[in-house]
Amino acid sequence: ADILRARRAALPEKAPYVFGARGRTAFSGWSAAVARLTTRAKLADGLRLHDIRRAVRSGLGELGVPFHVAKRAIGHTPAKLERTYDRHSYQAEIRDAMERWAAWLAAVVEGHDPNIVGLRA
Repeated sequence: ADILRARRAALPEKAPYVFGARGRTAFSGWSAAVARLTTRAKLADGLRLHDIRRAVRSGLGELGVPFHVAKRAIGHTPAKLERTYDRHSYQAEIRDAMERWAAWLAAVVEGHDPNIVGLRA
């Protein structure tokens, strides 16, 4: 959340996107970012956007995020029948799912094992 707030503060007030070319367009520079990440993570086969989506989707499932929310969180469009009868946007649920993912990811990056829960006395 702090990273997003700092990024937003650095952008022009009416910039439609938090990431991208000076906040004007959706994310660009994917190839360069992936090359840096591949090198830093010492990945032999490189990385594809689909790899990240699969990791996030699997992780959301492990965190207990319901299937229908997790698939929306990674941008999957529901089937036509589901879109017809379920008009709810699920924005609050998606936000909660992504906050759970961010907390898990931060714990991993900071070196804490997110699978170990402290016990209360």
